[in-house]
This record gives sequence, C-alpha cells and structure tokens, in this order.
Amino acid sequence: MRKATLVWFIFLSLLVVAPQRAAAAQKLLSFATARLGGSWAGIGAGLAKLLTEKIPGISIKAESTGGGVANNKLVHSGQSDIGLTVERLTLLARIGKGPFKKKKFTKNRMLLSGIQVGVLQIATLEGSGIKTLGDLKGKRVSAGPARGGGNPALKFSLLVHGITYKDFKVSYLNYAQGKNALIDGNLDAALTYAAIPVPALKELQAGRKKWRLVGIKPEKVVQIAKRFKGYFRVTVPAKAYGLAQDTITIGARNGLIVNADLDNKLVYQIIKTIDQNLDTVKKIHPSLKKMNRKIWAKSSVPVPYHPGAIRYYKEVGLLK
Repeated sequence: MRKATLVWFIFLSLLVVAPQRAAAAQKLLSFATARLGGSWAGIGAGLAKLLTEKIPGISIKAESTGGGVANNKLVHSGQSDIGLTVERLTLLARIGKGPFKKKKFTKNRMLLSGIQVGVLQIATLEGSGIKTLGDLKGKRVSAGPARGGGNPALKFSLLVHGITYKDFKVSYLNYAQGKNALIDGNLDAALTYAAIPVPALKELQAGRKKWRLVGIKPEKVVQIAKRFKGYFRVTVPAKAYGLAQDTITIGARNGLIVNADLDNKLVYQIIKTIDQNLDTVKKIHPSLKKMNRKIWAKSSVPVPYHPGAIRYYKEVGLLK
C-alpha cells in the first residue's frame, strides 16, 4: 500500500514539475511595437505570434510602446529584444543626434531593412484653412506620441518651412486620440506616421466629417530629402482613404532592429523564419504586401547588421 502511494505521489509530482521545467526552458522575448492607431501594433503582434509558433523554445510578446524613438532606447537597453524602427531614427540614436542628442544608443543592430515605408500623414477637417505644412502656424496640432517616429519627421519637415513648434499649439496624442480630438473640434490637425493605410485614418474615413490630408509642396520635399538623409517623396493615393485627390508628403523606410547581445543562432532563426513564411507575413498588414526581400540586407542608413542576420543573408545570396 505504501509502495503504491509512493508511486502515485511521484507521478503527481512529475505532472507538476514537468510543465514548470518546460516554462523555464522557454526563452521569453520582448517585441517593441507602438500604440494602437497605427500599423506597428498589429504588425508586431502578428510577427510575434508567427515566430513563437515556428521557433521552438521561445515566446515573444508584442509590447505597446511610444513608437520609433522609444523602441531604439528600449532595444539598446535590453528591455526589448526586437523592435520596429524608422531606420533614420536608428542612425540618429547611434550618433546621438536629433531626439537622442543627450546620449548615443549604440547597441541596436539591423535585422531587416524596408519592412514597410512609414509615411507622414496629417489629417485636417475641411474648412480648417490648412492645405500645406506652412499653414500650421497658429493652429492646434497633435504631433503624435512624443517618442514616436512622426514627431521628429514633423520637426524636420517644418524646419525647411521656417516653422518650429513655437509657432502653433502642440500636443502629443496617440493616433486614435488625435483622430477623436479632431472630430470633436479640439484640434485643427492630427499627425499620424505609419504605413498606408493608417487604422485611425480609416476610422476617420468611416465617419461623417469631411477631411483631407495636409500636403507638402514638391520643392519642399526635395529640400527635406537633401537635408535629412533617409526621407523621400511619397504620394498618398486618394483611394487609400476615399479622398478627392492624391497627397504629396514624405516617408522613410521602416525596419526591424535587435539588441547586439541577442544570441546569433536565435537571430539567424528569426530572420530565416520570416523569410520562409513570407506569404504569411505579407498578410499581417496591407503595407507588408509590397515588402521586397532584396533590400532586407541593404539598410537605408549606415547602421551595422547583427551577425546572425548577416550569416543568413549570405547563405541565401542577399549579401556577398
């Protein structure tokens, strides 16, 4: 009887301990994305789910963050292992310029370049009198999250117009909040910086208010591109949001970064898994449909790649 009881006790103990050991063996990773209202939250969640399902022994959690600026700080510090980024911001973080001027963030490594194009898209209601960036003077403007990628993009763009944040009333709302404030009449213009289409702007399209995007004059776009490496001209098609006309603005490549200390084999597995499941990845968000793997190993800015990514790119011929 005692023997049977002992065997039963050991069996129950194994049932309890085995799952604990399995959980302990699971490597937990943090994926820095952005707040709801843009495309990054959904993209990060989709990639985290795919990688967790396909790579044994890891579990990746998509984290809501302030966006591009915040992600570079989080990945550098090791608080996040992977992050979405505006590639130009990763360069600025590395050299300690722009929104990173108080410190250099040198532990970020490129994983993948050109996952999508982030686009500066500023919404305003019809009748606001705002048609181009030069018309923002004296207005109430949301510059997006303070640590997001849109805030520096707007600042850089305003500089070629001779305008600073001192020339209008600025607030820092996430994209959903900005959209709501615009509808409620508490804002004159609301910034989003994300791939087309932006969820918050699609919601605006579905509403009753008539609105449009604030454009940038072509000659100003040329000046921005010359002065601030990484930005280029983007045309937002009218059909993207059911608007009356196309809008000229700026955009920049977005990419994926990882912490320099992340295990080489794991980074290799991550990029390999993304590549081998590209059809699934492209279904995560409409902006990923045009992703071109030929530029993954060709960052738009001089930021080093992680050795694990380099190994994979060389194996598949994307890097010599």
